[in-house]
Amino acid sequence: MRQEPEIVSNAEYSRKRAETVYREVHRPMKRIALVIAGIAAAVFLAIPGSLAIPGTASASTRIPFQLNPAPFGNPNGSFDVPPIHCAVEVGSVRGVAVVTGTQRGRWGCMSYSWVHWRNLTNGWSGTAKMSSGLNGFPPETTMRTGVGQVVLMLDAKPPVSPGLASVWVP
Repeated sequence: MRQEPEIVSNAEYSRKRAETVYREVHRPMKRIALVIAGIAAAVFLAIPGSLAIPGTASASTRIPFQLNPAPFGNPNGSFDVPPIHCAVEVGSVRGVAVVTGTQRGRWGCMSYSWVHWRNLTNGWSGTAKMSSGLNGFPPETTMRTGVGQVVLMLDAKPPVSPGLASVWVP
């Protein structure tokens, strides 16, 4: 017996077609997202094993890290890009890290840059923006990371390569 074709309204056809397209597009995207999440998790789990954890500081400790300003990653800067010297200050407040400059008066770090961080001990993560460095206040940002091993990246835009640091926040 021959089966009669189903008569479907335009709205019903559009809804079914949209569902089919959604499934066809988002299924591969979910797989890609899972692969990327797996790679990120592997990187964040591999970093603590390769880093030494320093002792807890009783007073505020400044841990410098160098951002290599390009051209060609020259750490001494160039004619158009001065050297950039940032530090992570820990120990003044429990569970708090401050990114600031290492030069006199806490100057020397980039303004308006994003700092991405992840606490490898408790799993917290976040993003903070460096202040503007206007009105006599040096650029800095305060991050409430919690106690533990913290990996952070100062996301500089080209021609400056990003800075990376790993610190123990008491």
